[in-house]
Amino acid sequence: YEASRALKGDEGPDITNLARALERKHLHTQRKAWKKKHGSLWAKPDPTPVLRIHPAMILRDLLADKRIVIPNFLVTFVLFPDNHPAHQEYLRDHKCVELIE
Repeated sequence: YEASRALKGDEGPDITNLARALERKHLHTQRKAWKKKHGSLWAKPDPTPVLRIHPAMILRDLLADKRIVIPNFLVTFVLFPDNHPAHQEYLRDHKCVELIE
């Protein structure tokens, strides 16, 4: 919050320049780490693994399952019928870790 106020100029031009320099340094550090890990800025990381979930499960049971660790509550649901061509294509690209029923 404070950095965004400083970047908008609410704190004066000197603080704005300082905040901009710190953000550029942070971005430079992130870019170097990405290049070191993936070899290039244009590299795409591997798709994340997928858990297949039975349609009858309710969200409370899913979140309480001991096999799932959710550090941040950001659950993304991608729904495909089993016999749909997009379902097979999606599973080809994303490794299915486990089926939860």
